[in-house]
Amino acid sequence: MIVLYSLLLGLQDMGHTVFIDEPENYVSLPEIQPWLMELNDACGDGFPQAVLISHHPELIDYFGPESGKWLERDPLGPTRIKKLPEKIEKGLGNHLTAQLAKLGVAAIIALCTALLKKSIRGGLIIVGEINLGGSIEEIHNSVTMAEIAVEKGATALLMPITCRRQLFDLSDDMATKVDIQFYSDAQDALLKSILE
Repeated sequence: MIVLYSLLLGLQDMGHTVFIDEPENYVSLPEIQPWLMELNDACGDGFPQAVLISHHPELIDYFGPESGKWLERDPLGPTRIKKLPEKIEKGLGNHLTAQLAKLGVAAIIALCTALLKKSIRGGLIIVGEINLGGSIEEIHNSVTMAEIAVEKGATALLMPITCRRQLFDLSDDMATKVDIQFYSDAQDALLKSILE
């Protein structure tokens, strides 16, 4: 709690956006609620905005209806941002936790480049997911992803390094139509996707 209050008081009025992953870890909800209320009050005045990531249904119920977003991704589709349901039920809370456990690397890059005020290279398709632990998830259909990228007119495809061996099965014709690059982590993906 000391660290959370230090962040709240020490960074106020500095113009920083605050990102906190699971602030309720190791703290009971009744202990953290006063801090959450102070953070909520400070947003717009002391902080431009705060981004909290949480799986806790009560925390999501507290902030969700007003400003929560649900990030959802189909296996081969883009990451979609939806409004949160009005109330997180117990069964839905487990589903929500599973949905929030992974986030598309492309969505992270979009958020980062927006904050950095940088542009992403044109014609680039970014694939992959990152879990809450920061690890890049393995893609099991890399050849299909590369073929879809060519069909969609991509000039470059950015994939996790774990896809490299699977792409030996990519046809020569497809391999000549798209520049395939690999990343090892989210930072590497961000650096390779920014327009220089």
